Amino acid sequence: MADIVVGVDIGTTGVKAVALGVDGTVYARDQQRVQHNFPQTGHAEQDPLALAAAVAQVVGAVVAALRANGHRLRALSFSSAMHGIFAIDAAGRPLTPLMTWADTRAGRQAEELRDALPDLYERTGVPMHPMLPAAKLRWLRDRWPGFHRAARFVSFKQWLLHQLCGRYVEDHATAAATGLQNVRTLDWDRDALLATGVAPDQLGELVPSSALFTLSSGDWLERLGLEEPTTVIVGATDGLLATVGSGVFGPRMYSVTAGTSGAVRKVSAEVELDQRGRTFSYILDREHWVTGGATNNAGLALSWLAEQVGVPIEPAGGDQAVMAVFEAAASVAAGSDGLLFLPYLSGERAPHWNERARGVFFGLDVRHTREHMLRAGIEGAALALRSVHDLLAPSAAPDAVVRASGGLFHSALWCQLVADVLGTPVELTDQEEVSAAGAAHYGFFALGQYRQLEDIGACVRVRARYEPIEEHVRTFDRRFAVFQDVYRRIEPCFDPVP
Repeated sequence: MADIVVGVDIGTTGVKAVALGVDGTVYARDQQRVQHNFPQTGHAEQDPLALAAAVAQVVGAVVAALRANGHRLRALSFSSAMHGIFAIDAAGRPLTPLMTWADTRAGRQAEELRDALPDLYERTGVPMHPMLPAAKLRWLRDRWPGFHRAARFVSFKQWLLHQLCGRYVEDHATAAATGLQNVRTLDWDRDALLATGVAPDQLGELVPSSALFTLSSGDWLERLGLEEPTTVIVGATDGLLATVGSGVFGPRMYSVTAGTSGAVRKVSAEVELDQRGRTFSYILDREHWVTGGATNNAGLALSWLAEQVGVPIEPAGGDQAVMAVFEAAASVAAGSDGLLFLPYLSGERAPHWNERARGVFFGLDVRHTREHMLRAGIEGAALALRSVHDLLAPSAAPDAVVRASGGLFHSALWCQLVADVLGTPVELTDQEEVSAAGAAHYGFFALGQYRQLEDIGACVRVRARYEPIEEHVRTFDRRFAVFQDVYRRIEPCFDPVP
C-alpha cells in the first residue's frame, strides 16, 4: 500500500488538491473555484470562511477517493497564494476580508515605506509594492478604525494551520513575500515592523517550510473525513512550489507560469539580489532560494481585450475568452505588422514595480484590424515575461530550458510564442495542478522520502517541447527593444498615485 501525500494549493481563483505517490503517481485530485471580489477600485478581497469551506470540500473529496480505493494518506502539505493578509480577534475570528495579492489600495503607503526605509529591498529581498502585507498593514493602520483592536494579522495559510493544528505559524517562504522578514536573519525585521505599527507576536511564529505538525482538531478531522490525527507539512507559497513541481533545478532551468498573471523564476543556492531592486529572492529552505519576478497582466489583459474588441464567445468569459483570443489572432504574422501593446492594465510588478503603469497600444495605422490588436496583446504579455526572464538570464545559454505551467500554456500558439520571444525551448510537464503537486513533492521531502530536494526532478515527466523558430526570435529581439524603449519614454506620463 503506497504512502500518499495530498498537496493542497489555495489560490485566488480556486482550491486544488492532488494526491501523489513518492514517484509522482496521481491517485486522486479535486478542485473548486472560489470567489475573488473587487468591491471598489484597488480593492481585491476574499472571504476566509468561504475559502476554508472550499479547502474542506476539496480535501474531503480527495480523502474519500483514497479511502474508497484502499490507499493510505500519509500527510497533507500546503501551498498558498502570496501577499494575502487579514485581521483576526483573540478568538481567531476574521475582522476583515482577506486582502489578496491583487489588492493595490496601499499605493500611498508603499511610497511612504520606500521613502522611510530606502534599504528595505536589501533587508527583505522583495521590492516594495502595494501588494505587500507591509504596505497593507500600514494602510490598515491609517485607514481602518479597528486596527488597534486586532489581536493578529495573518495569512490565510497561517490562520488555517491554527484551525487544523492549534498553532499560529508562518513559514519562512510565506513570510519572505510580506516585506517584513529579514533576508539574512530570517526573523521579522525590526525596522519594517516599526514602520507598520505591528508587533512580532501579532504576525506568528516563524518556522521552516518543512516543519511538521499534527492535525488533531476533531471538527476538522470530521470535515475532511479523517479518522485519526494526520501529519501536516506547513509548506510554502504557490509560486515557489510551482517551481518545485515543475522540476526546475540547476542554473539553466527556468520556471514560467502564465495564467491570470505570470512569473519567471529560477532556483539558486543562496539569496540573489538585483542591484536595481527589480527581482525578488524568496527562501524555500537554507539551500534553495527562488529568484524571479511576477507580472500582473497575462490572461487578465487577454480577457479584457476579448471583451473590448468583441471576440465572439459562447458562453462568454473565463478561460474560453482567452483561448478565443489565440484563435482569432492566429492569422496575424509574428510581430503584428508593427503594432505593439504594453499590457499594463492593472499596473505592473517586475521589473518596473510601478502601480501607476497602464496599457498602451503603439504604432496603430489603417492596416491594423481587430486580429492585429489581439495578436499584439498576446505578444505584449509574452514580452512582459521576457522583461523578467532577461534579468535572470542576461545571456541565454545554448542548453537553457523553460518549464511552463498555467492556463495560457493550453494554447499551442502561446507555447510557441513564448519559446520565440525568450529564445529558449519551452517544455510542458504531465502535471496540470503544478503548485499542488509541488506541495505534495515537498511534503515527501519534509518527511525524508527524498534524499535531496533535487530528487523531485526525476518524478517530473515532459510531455511536449517547443523549439524557438530562429526567424521569429530575430523578429522579437527587435520588437523587444522597441517595447522597452516605448515604456521608458512614456513612464513619466502615467498619473501619480492618488
